[in-house]
Amino acid sequence: MKKLIGSVLSVLMVILAFGITAFFYLHFDLEGILWDSQEQTAVTAKQIKKARGKKDFTGREAGEGIKELKTKKSWKKLKAGSGYAAIKPLYINETGVYGLGRWSDYYTVKKKGKSKEKKKEEKKTEAIQPVVDYSTQYSPFYIVALPDGTKILAQVNRGLAKKISKGISKGKEVQLPIGKKIAVSRDARELLKEQCKIEGVSTKLVFYAIDDEWEGKNADAVFWGKIGITIFVFIVATILLQLIKKAYVTEMFRLQSKEQKEREEGDDGEKTVKGTKADIRRAKREAKKKANQAEVENLLRLAEEYSRKQEDEQSGKPEDAYSGNREDEFD
Repeated sequence: MKKLIGSVLSVLMVILAFGITAFFYLHFDLEGILWDSQEQTAVTAKQIKKARGKKDFTGREAGEGIKELKTKKSWKKLKAGSGYAAIKPLYINETGVYGLGRWSDYYTVKKKGKSKEKKKEEKKTEAIQPVVDYSTQYSPFYIVALPDGTKILAQVNRGLAKKISKGISKGKEVQLPIGKKIAVSRDARELLKEQCKIEGVSTKLVFYAIDDEWEGKNADAVFWGKIGITIFVFIVATILLQLIKKAYVTEMFRLQSKEQKEREEGDDGEKTVKGTKADIRRAKREAKKKANQAEVENLLRLAEEYSRKQEDEQSGKPEDAYSGNREDEFD
């Protein structure tokens, strides 16, 4: 029984460890940690002008002179592909749709047959809508609201999006990084169509505020780092839960054994009391029997004495006469 309970609890502990690990994987923001760990300086409008288009400042912190999008009109006026701007959104919401990152290879190589020479390049899906956010090669689409209430699509670093959303919920004024207005892929438009129709958002253009250079360098580190740390968490969680299970089972059976022992001792005591009562009753019966026997013996003894006395009385007269005659003879 103990072995069966231990086995069942072991399985339950492993399932619980999987649940804890899954929760950790989904909520552990390694991307945000790595992003915050880098040294960043705000980019000004003068720096952008000085670079003359030779450097990409997308995804960097907005500094002095950077245009801020506040209204629908300012969004429409922003030049697609080259104009830089920043946004202080009223809110930022996830859509569940992810677009293939611009830092990612658009083609993947698949082997055909056993020969290594037989290879085929296949284009990656440009947009996905997974149940779980697992790939760092895809970046999420968000719906953000401009200060005037206008809703637009935006793409931003996951860690920053969480930080911005948390800041807004606390009533703080937060700002998206520097971004550009770019076109949305056809695949992404199809996946976003229904949701954006309900929200009243255009699916043609997106405010893209991701630092492609940084993402390209850190995407694999984020993915494998999360996998490695998650595996470690699973191992630790499993060990701890198994130790807790072992302690619980041991304590449970110790208490059961104690209760059983106390119950057995109680039963023995009750048996002893019952045995004592039975002995007393038996002793009484034997005493009564002995008393009756003694009484019978006493009656028999009295009867015997009485009978002897009667016999003596009957035989006493001749003896007296005889003895008297003899005495006379001697006289």
